[in-house]
Order: sequence, then C-alpha cells, then structure tokens
Amino acid sequence: MQFDYSTCDLIVALQRKYGAKVFGKIAQYLMAITLHELGWKNIRNHISEDADLDAMTTTNAKYTFEMKTSASHYVHIGVKDIKSIKEREIDGYRGFFLVLRVGKQAEWFAVPYNGENIQAGNIGFVWFRLACDPLLSDSLNSKFPTVLQDHYECIDEQGLPGLRKTMDSMGIEVVE
Repeated sequence: MQFDYSTCDLIVALQRKYGAKVFGKIAQYLMAITLHELGWKNIRNHISEDADLDAMTTTNAKYTFEMKTSASHYVHIGVKDIKSIKEREIDGYRGFFLVLRVGKQAEWFAVPYNGENIQAGNIGFVWFRLACDPLLSDSLNSKFPTVLQDHYECIDEQGLPGLRKTMDSMGIEVVE
C-alpha cells in the first residue's frame, strides 16, 4: 500500500533536510509512535546497539525490528543488522526488517526474518515487496501517514529532540 503523494512529499522533504542518517532515526521514532498509535505496548526504541525497535502486539506477541530507509532501489543489510535480530530472537522476539522506500512510491515493507531468507548485502525493494508480511505492512502503512502529518511540524522545527519529547510523553522507552 503506497502512500499518497502528500505523504511521499513530506518523507522526501525530511530526508533532504536532515540527510539520510538522521532521517533514518526520524523514521524509526515515527515508527515507534505508529506502533503506539496501533495499540502496541512495551515499545523500546534503541538508539545505539541492539535491534532498532522492540514491541509487543495487542495480543502480547513480541516483535523486534531492524529498520532501513533508502532513496535508492535497494537497501544495504549489514551483518550487524542480522546479528541484532538473532540476539533478540533468543529472548523470544520475532524478528522483522522494516524497510522504507523514500520517494514518490514510498511505503513500508515488514519482512519477517527466518534465519535464512535475508543475507548481508544490497537487496532490492522488489524482493522486499514480494517477501513482506502483507497484514503487518498494511497495518503500519495505514497509520504511518497520519503519524507523520501529526508530528511533521514538530520534526521540521525541533528535529529529533522534539520527537523524543513526544515519545517520552507517550511512555515509549528510549534505550541509549
């Protein structure tokens, strides 16, 4: 489910303003808020080591997410990314890669990691589209545009610090 043009334009504007690395963190923070808005709980946003996000669904299933964004036709998956998911699986979390295509056809792809299906290297968005979990991807893609629009002004004016204050007020844990 691709985003409408106005959502795509906001994503592109933020990526241009903040650059790829900071925009990746912005997208991660926005996804944490998206999960919160969808009723997920025990959301932990990891800033450095470990997988990027951990959360529990409304039915108490434990998920961990490694997040990637790219304006290219592919994303780079590193050995560290796979290792982070594997480490969280030991604690009972189901591992996913969340991949955001940045551009006029923006959307999130939630791809379950099964230990063999994703190898380190450059992987094209076509593969992520085919391998994604359609129910989870659609759920995230249906809520994300509203979260982005609701918080765009804060991001535009205050960047990550403003978004972090918002997450703190929602009870989303930030792990340094």
